[in-house]
Amino acid sequence: MLVFFRICNFKSIVETTIDMRYGEGKAPNGYKEMEHYPFLEYQVANGRELRLSPVLAIYGQNAGGKTTLVEAMNTLRRCLFENKLHYRPNKLHPDLKDTTFEICFANESVVYTYTLCYNLIGVKRETLRTYDTDVFEIDHEQALYNFEQLATELYTTERLMAVLKTECCNSKGEQIVSYLGKIATNYPGLNAKLSNAYQFLMYGISNSLENDFSAPFAINYLAQGEQDSSHEKAFQEIAKYLRRLDIDIESMELKTSKVQTFLASGEEDPRGPELMYRINSYHKDKNGELVALDFREESRGTQVLFGLLGVVLRKLRTGGVLVIDEIDRSLHSLLLVALVSLFTNKEYNVKGAQLILTAHNTELLEATNLRTSQVAIVTKTSKQGTLARRLCDFDGVRNVQNFRKTYLDGAFAGIPFPII
Repeated sequence: MLVFFRICNFKSIVETTIDMRYGEGKAPNGYKEMEHYPFLEYQVANGRELRLSPVLAIYGQNAGGKTTLVEAMNTLRRCLFENKLHYRPNKLHPDLKDTTFEICFANESVVYTYTLCYNLIGVKRETLRTYDTDVFEIDHEQALYNFEQLATELYTTERLMAVLKTECCNSKGEQIVSYLGKIATNYPGLNAKLSNAYQFLMYGISNSLENDFSAPFAINYLAQGEQDSSHEKAFQEIAKYLRRLDIDIESMELKTSKVQTFLASGEEDPRGPELMYRINSYHKDKNGELVALDFREESRGTQVLFGLLGVVLRKLRTGGVLVIDEIDRSLHSLLLVALVSLFTNKEYNVKGAQLILTAHNTELLEATNLRTSQVAIVTKTSKQGTLARRLCDFDGVRNVQNFRKTYLDGAFAGIPFPII
């Protein structure tokens, strides 16, 4: 589960935080009997308990920086698995040189904090910590290198230091790739905590800037989320939920075939034939007879919803964090509310999955849908850059309020004031 993600000096951001911690003080009376989660409870190995939001809905005007928040998380993950630092500082603040990502998350009953600080030259500081342990610490400015928790009889601290110098640094001694990414990939059995942290960052978080999941992708993605699942089973699961959401489809069927693909040289692809899908959806005509349509003939909104369902259902089955930019694109507001409710509903979200979304559709802000810890408003100024503040951070905002009306009235800022 994600606890928080702090971002410094990235595109329009000077410094802000995506905060998933329950921020409303005392737990509401009778919360254990509520149909929807006010927060997710996470037990940590040292006896501590975390209360975290299942959903964070991020609102704000165009060009306020909502997408930048999603891009920042994507950029951190790319720095880890692409062996490359992606440096995109705030150009309106030329005095800021260092980009810092600090992400706190819980995985397998352990809370980790990973920090990566870098600039155009390379990494300045990189650390991985738990509540009681520094898994590793690298601080080039302070000449501080701590690998004691990673060290084994075979991989001594000296050898781990050599890995940093030879596999993560260039000929000038500048660190140009993530130590966590390199050592977790090349030495996966070295340390359980390091591997668990890397696995969560790589596979526990799924984020999309496009919100354009094809039907084949959705089927494959959901099928991969369960060991006993099949493509047909995954397809039927998505189709079931699609029809539940009041889509005018009587039934659906999946037909598969294998097609041999070829390399650029003209030779057959050694990976073998590619599995191809054809989806038919059935509607009743004016005489009540079923008519088959190629699913690609369905409306854009129906196709988007099918793709989203595959991704959402996978996360609900496996847990983890799903981050989607502009989730409301091509969706009716009531369908958006229904999708988000899957994460707050105790019946469906049994693995502690979290959803972080950006949206413009304000129907979701009706008071009965989300709580003050579950809504953030993005604003941007020339001095402070993009800031994300949750409603629980505003004075006097309570869960009995109509967030939608208050937001559109401008009380939280983050709205445009068009003059036409």
